[in-house]
Amino acid sequence: MQNKAKFVQMIGEALHECATRTEVLKAEYVKNGYEEFTVITFTDGSQKHVCITADSCLAIMNDIYKALH
Repeated sequence: MQNKAKFVQMIGEALHECATRTEVLKAEYVKNGYEEFTVITFTDGSQKHVCITADSCLAIMNDIYKALH
């Protein structure tokens, strides 16, 4: 089983440190029942919730990319 929480956290850290244009502060993995989300928090305090239910890590990365564009 993939560690989605760790993967999402690491993507958030990389975006914060290396892709300042995105203004991402952090990304967190949240599970609510059977649904899974990435919660992206921006430097201005706003958030974006991205559904990642049943995604592989590669699919999570793709969904985050699409949410930022």
